[in-house]
Amino acid sequence: APIEDEVGDRIYIIDVNSGQLSFLKAPYLLHNRPSWSFDDSAIISAIYDNEFTDLYKIDIQTGDARRLTNDGGRFGVMVDKSTLLYTTADSSLWKREIAEDGSEENHKSILLIDSEEFSSRYTWSYSTKGIYYRKNVDMHQQINFYDFATKQIVPLVKLPWKSFESYGALSLIEQEQQLIFTVSDYPQADIKKLTHPLLN
Repeated sequence: APIEDEVGDRIYIIDVNSGQLSFLKAPYLLHNRPSWSFDDSAIISAIYDNEFTDLYKIDIQTGDARRLTNDGGRFGVMVDKSTLLYTTADSSLWKREIAEDGSEENHKSILLIDSEEFSSRYTWSYSTKGIYYRKNVDMHQQINFYDFATKQIVPLVKLPWKSFESYGALSLIEQEQQLIFTVSDYPQADIKKLTHPLLN
């Protein structure tokens, strides 16, 4: 959220049990799309700097920050204690192993889905079996599933154009096999032709 009467923003954390509000003591002015680290001890967030934008891991107790990507990371999810899935400015999906000791040798990013197919910087969600994501198709949108085991892409549902907000979220409730997403304020309305004997 923005800092009142100041330049920049902060990442706020609310304890849902007590209602207590605190903020991340990060040394940066601009953050975007925070997510939790795998062990909930840190926040993964894009940091906007004058020279670059990349994903950082920020300790919630100390505010110590560590840069995780060097290729324009925009939104990331830690899927285990050492694996980061993330998107870049061109909306492609990448996988990167994060060394616990902070060293980055031999830990290169691997492209999972290129931007021509993926094109969804924020509207995606991880599951243990694959990735659910929004895809813009000619005159409509759809939710696709990328299967980790087969590396195949399966279309799940076709939706009217502009059903999704441009930067909307897509969340999976895995236990119930439900997807939740942000609906656009202005979904496409279709004009239908009705045929009925009483209309002749």
